[in-house]
Amino acid sequence: GDCSMSNLNFLHSGGNKVIISAPDSNPSSDVTLKLPQADGSKNQALSTNGSGVLSFATVSDYSHRRINVNGAMAIAQKGTSATGNADNGYPICTDMVNYRRTGAWSGTTWTVSQNSQTPTTLAPFQFFTRWTQAGTAQNAPNDTSTNLQYKIEGQDMAHAMWGTSNAIQCTLSFYVRCSQTGTFCVYVNSTNRYYVFEYTISAANTWQRVTHTFVSPTSGTFNTNTNAGIGMQFVIAAHAASSTYGGATTNTWLTVSKRWTSNQSTAMSANAGATWDITGIQFEIGDTATPFEHRSFGEELLRCQRYYQKSYNHSVVPGTATYIGCSRGESINANTIDICPRFKVDMRTTPTVTIYSPTDGASGNCYFDHSTNANRTAVAANVGESGFGSLHRSAGDLAHNGDQHASCQWTASAEL
Repeated sequence: GDCSMSNLNFLHSGGNKVIISAPDSNPSSDVTLKLPQADGSKNQALSTNGSGVLSFATVSDYSHRRINVNGAMAIAQKGTSATGNADNGYPICTDMVNYRRTGAWSGTTWTVSQNSQTPTTLAPFQFFTRWTQAGTAQNAPNDTSTNLQYKIEGQDMAHAMWGTSNAIQCTLSFYVRCSQTGTFCVYVNSTNRYYVFEYTISAANTWQRVTHTFVSPTSGTFNTNTNAGIGMQFVIAAHAASSTYGGATTNTWLTVSKRWTSNQSTAMSANAGATWDITGIQFEIGDTATPFEHRSFGEELLRCQRYYQKSYNHSVVPGTATYIGCSRGESINANTIDICPRFKVDMRTTPTVTIYSPTDGASGNCYFDHSTNANRTAVAANVGESGFGSLHRSAGDLAHNGDQHASCQWTASAEL
């Protein structure tokens, strides 16, 4: 090879060159790139640590690398805010984000909400999910915690081969902002394996990105079907000294259900009005956190509708009195109403369908608007992954002959 002022030339024996060139404009300072000491593995690429030190890293395909759904918190089909303390385990506003509580923690409440922001605040994220301390300010009682949970369907992460000798490293990244500083934990679990890692909030009310590459689990049961492969619980406040759930060893897969470390903060529950925000969740194959993969609103909505969908417009909360989007049909006999909507996308499993009267939003009711003009109790019948086949009237309800017009709104839930 030979060198010039701006090029490094490698001369092939056939006479042609391979040339590595300097930037077109003069750098503001010297740039040093330090090569790794050894070659990488097949399909690995050189990656910089941001300071010029290069290493070989496994990088997944750029497209479709984000395995999880609604990571940008853009979809909220159930509404934009809910307050309570029930450990229901299902999303209460933002799709795919569940409120969970460990232990019997009474006397206080939380608000979980989908919030918007100017995209330039954290480019290019427009939405985030917020947890707010909304009740009595108190330290976490013994063996308790308050968390937000996020699950990933097993067959979507089956190619990671977790629980086998061929398990592949995966990386989780997310953006978090908190009104309180301190140490917080993320608790990840499968059917019988448990993993905890810590991150630190050092500046209050400031967005920061957290990244963590998991140790590949070569044993344990990780579902590869339509059930959850893993669940991730972002611990917001917890009883740090808990002998039952605290004291976890970090960055290793455990066979006992330890959920946080002795460093976990309880400041969020102890300060009235404290807030904890999250967006940009990305779970991907590989040992490198790549830039967040954004999808269109329509594509993300379709992915969410595999788990939950409704007849209402997207911005309308289920239970609202409206005919817009409702399903209509006629009664066949005293017990069967010929209303048979098709779902917008096949659902994860046979869903739980709830119907609502379009006149007043009453749950478990359809509305007869031909000669009766009244709500009548009914349930969805012949429910499958692609829709339901009819409504069935409850035994003992006021009977009607056939050919009576009826309407209903509905939701279908097959959430993890």
